[in-house]
Amino acid sequence: MPERMPRAVWWRAPATHPHSRPLRFHRSMGYGNRWSWVKDDTTPAAEVSILVLDARDQEFKVQLTDIQWKQWWLIHRLLPAPILKEMVMPARFSGLEIAKATNRDLRRSSAIP
Repeated sequence: MPERMPRAVWWRAPATHPHSRPLRFHRSMGYGNRWSWVKDDTTPAAEVSILVLDARDQEFKVQLTDIQWKQWWLIHRLLPAPILKEMVMPARFSGLEIAKATNRDLRRSSAIP
């Protein structure tokens, strides 16, 4: 395993489409690989964030959660008030970021064939 692994991975939407209504929250499904109440230094909690572009093409990062479960779960997050105040609507989803993925061993999720 290389000594210097990236601390985050990004996925960019191939195309962006403005939301028809003002963006106030985000809801998606997530799958985890750790229980938050079980100490496991080999599996730190990665952070899940969405990337949103506003009408001026300014990008905002909204942290949704950190991975806390070994199953599918509903991720629901209101956008923080300071971001909503600064963001010019209409906004559009532009990507996903998984950060703090610092485990040293390569993993393969059983949820992904």
